[in-house]
Amino acid sequence: MDITGFPLNCFIYGICAEASFRGMIQSGPELVLHLRGEEPGSVFLVATLFAFNTFAFLNMAMFLPVQNLLEHDCVSLNKAALFTWHVFMIIFDGFVMFKSYVCVRKNFYYKIICILAFLYRVGLGIADLTVTGGVWNPVNKTCDYETNGLVGFHYTIADIICDVFATVAAVIMLIQNMAGLTSAASVFKEVMSENVFRSVFVLVVNAIILYFFLYPNNLDLVYSAWGMQNYVYICLMNMELSYS
Repeated sequence: MDITGFPLNCFIYGICAEASFRGMIQSGPELVLHLRGEEPGSVFLVATLFAFNTFAFLNMAMFLPVQNLLEHDCVSLNKAALFTWHVFMIIFDGFVMFKSYVCVRKNFYYKIICILAFLYRVGLGIADLTVTGGVWNPVNKTCDYETNGLVGFHYTIADIICDVFATVAAVIMLIQNMAGLTSAASVFKEVMSENVFRSVFVLVVNAIILYFFLYPNNLDLVYSAWGMQNYVYICLMNMELSYS
């Protein structure tokens, strides 16, 4: 990376690490209390938040180490970083789809769409793990990072598909229920509004990521775009801590 972009990216990934670590230490104790039965609420929700933040933090913590790898850890550390990234992204997509499924009152046909979209994203994540990673360059004595543009394009499209369905479902349910909601249902209204905001915001971010993937003119900008995407995902996911 160019030295002018490297400090900026260190800052972006640093705040991502801080946000995910904060989410991890908030959701961790809550998960223990839920498992002990000492606190009411959804164990699934808190466990999902803890898993998401854990994998996100592990991924952000590997940003600096993977920038200057030696031959013996070139392949393994790059693969570990890629694995943790896909895991927390897939958790986010799955969670957003699940929340939208609940919003549409667990419609059977929407459930089928969610399952197919989620499996598509998981399959592309597995495919990316097989074709993307670090390769040691014996001539330059550097660890080169090789990606597959077609797979990257498709898993970004898969993220967008998940976001589109979640956005459409949240908007439709919000419009249908807005007029009939009373003050007693204000929490439901707030949750649906939050789902609409999150889905639309993530959709815009993923569209920007897709542009950078199609036109990778500057590697620093690509890293910055990925970092900002990560930060948006972490912050939006951790909004759930307000409701858990």
